[in-house]
Amino acid sequence: MIAVPTDHSIHHSVVGVLCQIILQGKHDITTYISTMRGIGEHRNKIVEAFLDTDMESLMMMDADNSCPNNVLDLLKEDKDVISLPTPINLNWMGVTNIFWNMWKDGKPTKDTGKGLEEVDKAGTGCIIIHRRVLEKLKNPFTEVRDETGLRTVGTDIAFSNKCREENFKIYCAWDYPCRHYKDIDLLTIKDRIL
Repeated sequence: MIAVPTDHSIHHSVVGVLCQIILQGKHDITTYISTMRGIGEHRNKIVEAFLDTDMESLMMMDADNSCPNNVLDLLKEDKDVISLPTPINLNWMGVTNIFWNMWKDGKPTKDTGKGLEEVDKAGTGCIIIHRRVLEKLKNPFTEVRDETGLRTVGTDIAFSNKCREENFKIYCAWDYPCRHYKDIDLLTIKDRIL
């Protein structure tokens, strides 16, 4: 199953990649488009729908992440969780700071690896999850909040933590980088392009 959580629209490149994957005809694919507010709710509803099928793997691709169209070649690896590297902006106090959505040694990384590499935690912008993982984890994409209601752990890291608690391994597929489309202030990156 390939699922795209969205709250309003899907970037045209995501639609294009999704069409290319389906038209390849290599796999029996069901698509699922979720349209609701709250990314954790999106993802948990998608998992619920996936578990009602007999499909073996769930791939989620965010509405602003386009992956390489050969991404399903990763299914042959039979890993618990494979996340695709995606650039993210960990914006601290207005400073643009680009990292990969992979955590090693407890920190997000700027370094690019090679092949399949086990990581501590991973983002879920484009991710492939084997059924055995989702059958074991209840509400896998539920953020953690403190006693005052403030979010302390987002859905991506909460999912990674639950996987590690159950001894599931998380891998980054460095050879399959994703594009990540965001509205940004171009002045913040002008020195990189001028």
